[in-house]
Amino acid sequence: HQVFLHAAKCSVLNVQAEDGHAVAKRQLEAETLMRVDLENRCQSLSEDLEFRKNIFEEEMRESRHRQEQRIVEVDSGVRQDYESKLAQALQVCWGHDPLNVMVCT
Repeated sequence: HQVFLHAAKCSVLNVQAEDGHAVAKRQLEAETLMRVDLENRCQSLSEDLEFRKNIFEEEMRESRHRQEQRIVEVDSGVRQDYESKLAQALQVCWGHDPLNVMVCT
Protein backbone atom coordinates (compact mmCIF):
# COMPACT_ATOMS: atom_id res chain seq x y z
CA HIS A 1 0.00 0.00 0.00
CA GLN A 2 2.83 2.44 0.83
CA VAL A 3 4.53 1.68 -2.46
CA PHE A 4 1.39 2.72 -4.29
CA LEU A 5 1.14 5.85 -2.13
CA HIS A 6 4.77 6.69 -2.79
CA ALA A 7 4.31 6.05 -6.53
CA ALA A 8 1.24 8.31 -6.55
CA LYS A 9 3.15 11.08 -4.76
CA CYS A 10 6.01 10.68 -7.20
CA SER A 11 3.58 10.85 -10.10
CA VAL A 12 2.01 14.06 -8.72
CA LEU A 13 5.45 15.56 -8.13
CA ASN A 14 6.51 14.55 -11.63
CA VAL A 15 3.42 16.21 -13.14
CA GLN A 16 4.05 19.35 -11.08
CA ALA A 17 7.69 19.39 -12.16
CA GLU A 18 6.72 18.95 -15.80
CA ASP A 19 4.14 21.75 -15.48
CA GLY A 20 6.72 24.00 -13.83
CA HIS A 21 9.21 23.16 -16.54
CA ALA A 22 6.66 23.95 -19.27
CA VAL A 23 5.83 27.29 -17.62
CA ALA A 24 9.51 28.16 -17.27
CA LYS A 25 10.13 27.18 -20.88
CA ARG A 26 7.26 29.43 -22.09
CA GLN A 27 8.59 32.30 -19.98
CA LEU A 28 12.08 31.80 -21.38
CA GLU A 29 10.72 31.81 -24.94
CA ALA A 30 8.70 34.98 -24.26
CA GLU A 31 11.69 36.73 -22.70
CA THR A 32 13.96 35.60 -25.53
CA LEU A 33 11.53 37.05 -28.08
CA MET A 34 11.30 40.27 -26.08
CA ARG A 35 15.12 40.50 -25.90
CA VAL A 36 15.45 39.97 -29.66
CA ASP A 37 12.75 42.59 -30.28
CA LEU A 38 14.52 45.09 -28.02
CA GLU A 39 17.88 44.39 -29.68
CA ASN A 40 16.27 44.99 -33.10
CA ARG A 41 14.67 48.23 -31.90
CA CYS A 42 17.99 49.35 -30.44
CA GLN A 43 19.75 48.60 -33.74
CA SER A 44 17.08 50.50 -35.68
CA LEU A 45 17.37 53.50 -33.36
CA SER A 46 21.16 53.45 -33.65
CA GLU A 47 20.94 53.39 -37.44
CA ASP A 48 18.36 56.19 -37.41
CA LEU A 49 20.59 58.27 -35.13
CA GLU A 50 23.60 57.72 -37.40
CA PHE A 51 21.52 58.68 -40.46
CA ARG A 52 20.27 61.86 -38.79
CA LYS A 53 23.80 62.71 -37.64
CA ASN A 54 25.08 62.38 -41.21
CA ILE A 55 22.26 64.58 -42.54
CA PHE A 56 23.00 67.19 -39.86
CA GLU A 57 26.71 67.20 -40.67
CA GLU A 58 25.98 67.58 -44.40
CA GLU A 59 23.57 70.45 -43.71
CA MET A 60 26.22 72.12 -41.54
CA ARG A 61 28.82 71.79 -44.32
CA GLU A 62 26.38 73.27 -46.83
CA SER A 63 25.48 76.09 -44.45
CA ARG A 64 29.15 76.92 -43.85
CA HIS A 65 29.80 76.86 -47.58
CA ARG A 66 26.86 79.24 -48.25
CA GLN A 67 28.07 81.55 -45.47
CA GLU A 68 31.60 81.54 -46.89
CA GLN A 69 30.19 82.34 -50.35
CA ARG A 70 28.21 85.27 -48.90
CA ILE A 71 31.34 86.58 -47.17
CA VAL A 72 33.30 86.32 -50.44
CA GLU A 73 30.50 88.11 -52.31
CA VAL A 74 30.29 90.91 -49.73
CA ASP A 75 34.08 91.19 -49.61
CA SER A 76 34.21 91.31 -53.41
CA GLY A 77 31.51 93.99 -53.49
CA VAL A 78 33.32 96.07 -50.89
CA ARG A 79 36.58 95.67 -52.78
CA GLN A 80 35.00 96.74 -56.08
CA ASP A 81 33.39 99.74 -54.37
CA TYR A 82 36.74 100.67 -52.79
CA GLU A 83 38.62 100.32 -56.08
CA SER A 84 35.99 102.39 -57.89
CA LYS A 85 36.18 105.18 -55.30
CA LEU A 86 39.99 105.03 -55.35
CA ALA A 87 40.01 105.34 -59.14
CA GLN A 88 37.66 108.34 -58.95
CA ALA A 89 39.82 110.00 -56.28
CA LEU A 90 42.98 109.40 -58.31
CA GLN A 91 41.36 110.87 -61.41
CA VAL A 92 40.46 113.98 -59.42
CA CYS A 93 44.02 114.24 -58.04
CA TRP A 94 45.70 113.67 -61.40
CA GLY A 95 43.30 115.82 -63.30
CA HIS A 96 42.41 112.91 -65.61
CA ASP A 97 46.09 112.63 -66.57
CA PRO A 98 47.97 109.85 -64.73
CA LEU A 99 51.31 111.56 -65.52
CA ASN A 100 50.24 114.70 -63.70
CA VAL A 101 51.82 114.34 -60.26
CA MET A 102 49.68 116.86 -58.45
CA VAL A 103 49.47 116.23 -54.71
CA CYS A 104 46.01 115.65 -53.28
CA THR A 105 45.43 117.07 -49.85
